Amino acid sequence: MDVSKENISLAVGAKSNNLSCNKTGQTTKCDKCQSPYAIDPAKRKEVPGKVAQKPKFRKRLDPATNKILTLCNKCGLSMSRVRKRPPKKPLPTQEDKDGYLLESEAFACSLAERLNEPDAKRLYCPHFKTEPCGCLQRYLKGKDNEDLSKMDERAVKLLELLKKAKHLRSEKVDPSQSAAPQSKGVKKEPSQNSWVKSRRSVVFEEFVLSHRISLREELHLCERASQRVLMYSNNFLHKELKSMKNQRIQRKTGKFVKGLLKPITELPLASCCNAKCVNLASSHPELLELWRKLAQRGQKDARRVLAEMLTREEGSKTNCYKFISLVTGCSMNTISSVNKHVKRTSGSEEPPEHGLKRWWRDNPKRTKVNLSDRKKKNGGKQSERKIGDSDSPSLQTAAKPDKSLRAKATLSE
Repeated sequence: MDVSKENISLAVGAKSNNLSCNKTGQTTKCDKCQSPYAIDPAKRKEVPGKVAQKPKFRKRLDPATNKILTLCNKCGLSMSRVRKRPPKKPLPTQEDKDGYLLESEAFACSLAERLNEPDAKRLYCPHFKTEPCGCLQRYLKGKDNEDLSKMDERAVKLLELLKKAKHLRSEKVDPSQSAAPQSKGVKKEPSQNSWVKSRRSVVFEEFVLSHRISLREELHLCERASQRVLMYSNNFLHKELKSMKNQRIQRKTGKFVKGLLKPITELPLASCCNAKCVNLASSHPELLELWRKLAQRGQKDARRVLAEMLTREEGSKTNCYKFISLVTGCSMNTISSVNKHVKRTSGSEEPPEHGLKRWWRDNPKRTKVNLSDRKKKNGGKQSERKIGDSDSPSLQTAAKPDKSLRAKATLSE
């Protein structure tokens, strides 16, 4: 189908807004996305020293309707290109994960029987996300399925670390040394300095932090495998304790740590959206510096900062995702999840409560303090759970004796 040059050519638009107009004076728009711009102004760069040419709309023939469409640059390119997306890999099922765990446990059990060491049952990697990890099994087997003697030598070295970590893990901090001095005559509460009893020893901390680096970097084990060898958890590394305000390891990932975040003074030169949220860096630089510092302290503070930046004030728009990412360094998925939480909670800036905290609140531990309180309430007797004490009305009615049976018992007496 031939098209004359008059129909394809576009009228010259106003230079102030870079909009194109047709012969009737109406603004030309994309037939697909209805955008009045041929190229998004936020994504268009001006090269110094060159005359900026006016962007033009594209003309494409729609094979479905057999009509010529006026398209912007983005829609025209997407229509002319035929993308062949690679097929997605099927996600692993629960049966695949269970089968991998069974194979790993069988491998560790055979190793424990051959070495006559029950602790060797921990020497396998349980990590399975999209594909099985098996880093610890690969290290023990070696290259090209080496002899069992070499495999046993590697296993004995890891068992030495495991046994020493197990011994040091059982040692706790001495309460007499860590507790603060008290004045005479003041009775110590049972809950006071309870964290001292559960805190790991300093020797165990140094042992884990020193050998964890060698396991991760030299033997190329994943985090889950290193935890099984050195007997530590994620909380041991990342949780802020009452006795230690800082975490045991420093953060090594993230844009701020790697130096990929632009300084606040350079943010006005960046492009984000049509509202130009980056201009906030020139008007409120101290506020952006405070947001950036708080976002690097931890996940909770980062989510509070994101909620504050996503909160809409009266007569203003919310900050765009790209500007928030430039300031905080958070990913788009994190910003999107916080935005959904803010909308769900009607503007609450507090992050959602962790599921484990909710579970421990509903299922408290049976400590000595709780048992003593129960004894006082029951008059010195131990609190035993009976059928009549249940909260369910069906069990309460089942525990109460029938009135007719009472009447028969009194008549018989």
